[in-house]
Amino acid sequence: MAKHFKYHQYLGRETLKKEYKEFTFHPAGLKIDKKIADDYCYSNEFNFNEIVIKNIEKYIEMYLTVNACASFNSNINSRFYIGVNDDGFVKGIPYKGDLPIKEIEEYIYKKLYENLLNPSLGEIDFKKYVKINISNINYPKKPKEKLNHEYSKYLRRIKKYKEKLEKYDEEMKDWRIRFAFVNQKLFKIINNIESRIILIEFIRNNDPTSPVIELLKTDYKEIYQPHEVVLCLKEDITSPYYWVTRWKDMMIKKLRKERPPMIKLLPNVSINLIMNVSDMLPWWIHYNEHMTLNIIEVIILSSEFGTNKFKILPPKFDVEFPEETTPEYDNLFSYYDISKKKWLKCRRIIFNGGPSCFPI
Repeated sequence: MAKHFKYHQYLGRETLKKEYKEFTFHPAGLKIDKKIADDYCYSNEFNFNEIVIKNIEKYIEMYLTVNACASFNSNINSRFYIGVNDDGFVKGIPYKGDLPIKEIEEYIYKKLYENLLNPSLGEIDFKKYVKINISNINYPKKPKEKLNHEYSKYLRRIKKYKEKLEKYDEEMKDWRIRFAFVNQKLFKIINNIESRIILIEFIRNNDPTSPVIELLKTDYKEIYQPHEVVLCLKEDITSPYYWVTRWKDMMIKKLRKERPPMIKLLPNVSINLIMNVSDMLPWWIHYNEHMTLNIIEVIILSSEFGTNKFKILPPKFDVEFPEETTPEYDNLFSYYDISKKKWLKCRRIIFNGGPSCFPI
C-alpha cells in the first residue's frame, strides 16, 4: 500500500538515501506563447495532462536511472521522489483525473532495463530491487484570491509599463528624426539650409576666421564626392568637408549618448508560473474539476542483492552496444546518459555539503 503524503509535508533534507526532484515542465519543455499563458493564468484552466506525462518520463530518463546506479554502486537503500522540492517539502504532480499509475510503473521498469545494467550480474529482475509507490496527496487550501498573487501583481504593473512604453516610443521617434538629420550624406548636410546654418555656427565657434564661413554664406553648392576624395578633403582646413566631417562625428557621438534608454521588459510571469508548476497548484486544483495531486516515490533496495551481489554470471541481455560505448565487464553498475549518449558509472556520496551521484 502506497504511503500517504500531505501537501507541503516536510520530508527532511536530502541525504545519501534521499533524492528530491520538484515537478516542473522544464525537463520536456512546454511550447506556449505569452498570450496563451496569460489566458491560462487568468482562467486558472488546467489543460496539461499530456505534458505532465512527457515530463514525468523525462524525469525518469534524466534522473532515476543515475540515482539507481549510484545507490546500487554504493550498496545503500535509497528513495527517489518526484514531486518534492529541494528543501524537502511535498508539492506534488498535478493531473486532471487519475494519473495512469500502471503505465508510469511500466515506463520506470522499461527505462531501468534499457538504461541500467551490470554485465557481471547478467539479466536483472529490477522489480525485485526497485519498488514504486505512486499516490495521491491531499489538496492545498483554496486561495483567497481568484488569481495567483504574482500574476495579479503583474497585471497591475502592465498599465504602468504601457504608459512608459508610449513615452519611450515618442522619445525614440524624436531621437530618430534628429539622428537622421545628422546622419545625412556629407554633401547634403552642406547644402541643406537648416544644417548649413548649424554648420556655419559650428565653424565660427571653432575658427571665426575660417574662409569656409563666407563660402557657405553664398549660394555655393557642394557636389557628391567619392570616399577616396573625401578622405583627402577632410584633412584640408579650407574645405567644407574638413568641418562637416568633424561636426557630424561630434553630433553622432552626442546623439548616441542621448538615445532614450531601453524600457526594461516585464518578465514572462505567466509563462514562468505555468512552467514552474508549484505556484499554480492551489489555483489549478480548486478551479478545475477532477484534479488530483500526486507524488512518485521509487525505493531502491540495494541490500536485496545480498552477499552474492557481485557473483559473476554470463550476460543475458539482448541489447547491442557500439564498441566504444560498451560498459566494462566489472562489478559495477553503469547507466546510459541520454544527453552525453554514453555509458557512465557513479556512486552516491556527500559532495560540497550535499548528496551527489558522483562519477567514477
